[in-house]
This record gives sequence, structure tokens and C-alpha cells, in this order.
Amino acid sequence: MKDAAELAAEAAEALAGPDFRPRDSRGRPGGLLELPSDLELAVIGDLHACGGNLDLILAHRGNRAALEGGRLRLLFLGDAVHNDVDYREMDTSILLIERIMALIAGHPGRVFYLRGNHDSFGDDVMKGGVLQGLEFGAAVLRRRGRDCLAAMQLFFDRLPLAALGEGFLAVHAGPPRGGCGRGELIEALSSPALAMQLVWNRAAGYPGWPAGMTYAEGDLASARSRLGLGPRAHVIVGHTPLGDIEATGGFWRDAFGYSGHHILFSAARSRAPYLSITASELRLHFAKE
Repeated sequence: MKDAAELAAEAAEALAGPDFRPRDSRGRPGGLLELPSDLELAVIGDLHACGGNLDLILAHRGNRAALEGGRLRLLFLGDAVHNDVDYREMDTSILLIERIMALIAGHPGRVFYLRGNHDSFGDDVMKGGVLQGLEFGAAVLRRRGRDCLAAMQLFFDRLPLAALGEGFLAVHAGPPRGGCGRGELIEALSSPALAMQLVWNRAAGYPGWPAGMTYAEGDLASARSRLGLGPRAHVIVGHTPLGDIEATGGFWRDAFGYSGHHILFSAARSRAPYLSITASELRLHFAKE
């Protein structure tokens, strides 16, 4: 049985595989995933240590059997870690990211994870006055050891930042100001400014958010155009739950009034929402009734 360090290293190695990751100018796996439409894709939003909702999603509609049978791919939008109810509690974060790393290592080419702003041990991730990135790193070191901490850091460093498929773009936070092209996304892991926008941006009008880290409907249109997507293509993000999560279930269609712009949040208090995409047709599912 693999220990935590071996699992993290294996998952990091799987992320470096050639499938669906065009190489950047340095020959490394780039920041863009290009996903074919040969299989159904299930998109899961921010989980924030809510492993129970992942269980529900995998059990729903036979998703686990479809994944095991090679008929389904999974795409996580990032931020599986950092409890969204008890900000200091980190054990559930460790357990859930290990489960996801096991899925990635065990199903190469069928399970993918985009980097979110919480997928970090840095001091820039804070909620409710708690430096969750630093607390998470300390908990991994304490519970799993230094080798696991280093392997998990490599896993985070290798995560792609965007996924492109037939009729959709998926990123954790949102497109950069002015949109972006395919080449820019491939090189994004070497571009800290672009990477920061992809994991931190919020839609214009979000209360209190710096104007330099917001995007508007024109930025969505520019991203679609520069990526060769149609004007009605879906842009799927997490990161910014709106209003009453329990009332909405954790999904906001055409969020902020931007057509085709959808926010997906699958953590606690939600109804465990996820999206299925088949040949550009997008469907919403709630795994918790």
C-alpha cells in the first residue's frame, strides 16, 4: 500500500504525462488541458474538504462505474482543500486531496484537476482571518511528513490552469482581462501574472474585489473568440459562490447576467452539483436531493 508521499509523487507524475497537455516552450506540460469529446465529462466545483459531496457525486447516475469502465472523465475546478465551515480544520483537506490524487494516479487520462487559489501552502490564502495555506502546510508536515509535503507541493505546481473542450472553457476563477489565446494558456505556468488571474479573478461587480482582478462580459467574449470558441460557448468557473448556497444548490447559470457564464460550487451547504458535458451539451445535476 502506497504511503502519502508515494501517492502524491505518483499523482504529480501522472500530471506530467503527454495526454491532453500541450508542451510549453520549455518542453514541460503546459497550463492548458485540451479535452476531446469522445467521453462524457463530469465537472465538479469547489469541494473545500467536503468529501461527502464527492461520494454523492461519484455514486450519482452510476458515475463511479462509468469512470471505472472508461466511459467517463472527471474534471475538478480546484479548491478541494480548506474547510469552508471550520477554517482551521485541516484533516479533512488532507484526506480529500489524497483521494483525488489517488483518482488521478489510478485513472490516467480520465481524471483532471485545475489549480485553484486554495491549492497552495502559501501565505496569500486566508479566510476568516485564518492563513489557511500555511495551516494546511503545517498540518501535512505534522500528519504526513516532509517528503509528502514536498511531493504535494510538486503536485500543486504541475496542475493545469484551464481546460478547453468542444463548446466550453473551464477555469477555477475566471478568464484574464482582455481574454487569452491558446498559446498564452499553454505558457501560463511560466507567467505568474496570468496564472494569478486564472486562479483569483472574480466577475466585475463582486463587492470589495480589486478592480484589477476582475473580468466582465467583454473579457468572456474576447476569451471565446481568441480560443476559437463560438459566441455561445460555456465558460465554467468556481471560486465565487453567490447569495444563498442552500437556496440555489450551488449553481448559478448566466452568473452576473453574463450569458453562458456559469459558477459551480460543490462544497458544504450545496446540493452537490456537478455538470455533465457530452458533445458540447451541458446538463446540470444535483447529487444531493
